[in-house]
Amino acid sequence: RASGVPYSIVRAYSLNNEADDAGEDYTVAIFQGDPDGVAALITRKDLGQVAVEAMEGGSTKNTTFEVCNARKNFMGMEPNWRKAMAAVSTDAPLSQQELAAAANAQEKVLTKEDAKASSFYGDPSKGFRN
Repeated sequence: RASGVPYSIVRAYSLNNEADDAGEDYTVAIFQGDPDGVAALITRKDLGQVAVEAMEGGSTKNTTFEVCNARKNFMGMEPNWRKAMAAVSTDAPLSQQELAAAANAQEKVLTKEDAKASSFYGDPSKGFRN
């Protein structure tokens, strides 16, 4: 966001690796603000469709939103996910403090050696799992 480059961030909760289709009773749910208590699967097919629509459509420029499969009419949500996606709100501009923090983060680029030495990759004796 701090770079000024246009973006669309599509957050998927968890990918459904078991099915290509969520079923007739389910649709894609579009949320903003990471609602509490919503942790659901989304099929790879549905996530792909949402990602393509987000890239091609202009309504999601500079937005962040969450997607998952949910029962139709769940919590009164918009049943047409394309209509719901067109209504997402643009992210608020970054504050001066957030911009300064982003500038500091860009200056602190890790070298390959720094990354290898960090615990990010985990312990080699444990198969690189922490």
